[in-house]
Amino acid sequence: MRKPALLRIAAWIFLVGGAAGLVGLLVTPLDLPIYSIGATTLSGKAFAATAGVPFALATALFLIAGVALLKDYTWSRLSFVVAVLGYGISAAWIGLKTGDAAVAGNAGLGGLVLTVVAAIYLYRSSAVRAYYRQLSQRPGDGA
Repeated sequence: MRKPALLRIAAWIFLVGGAAGLVGLLVTPLDLPIYSIGATTLSGKAFAATAGVPFALATALFLIAGVALLKDYTWSRLSFVVAVLGYGISAAWIGLKTGDAAVAGNAGLGGLVLTVVAAIYLYRSSAVRAYYRQLSQRPGDGA
């Protein structure tokens, strides 16, 4: 069975987003003023101090989900949901750390809505369920 189109697209979105996040994390020591939280521009060190942990968490989750979807691991569906939820939690965390309750609330609510929509698609769509059922029946699939 062919992978549903949305899963193929999501794999690349997660990989590109994760790669961009990784580049952003790798250049923080250069202390360039290329980061922003809301309307505030920050240097690399200020960004790392304010948002480094949640940003790194979201980046790692995106890369894991992207690779899992691309390599057709049976657990990629769960990694998709966790990555979307982790993104929402990370964005809310950054909003709270910057003292912007509106950003934190919007990010938290937006992340929750996206997580529910993703979970409904991944666990209720007949095409996606059939695809994962076929993946789970592959011989020797220990991934």
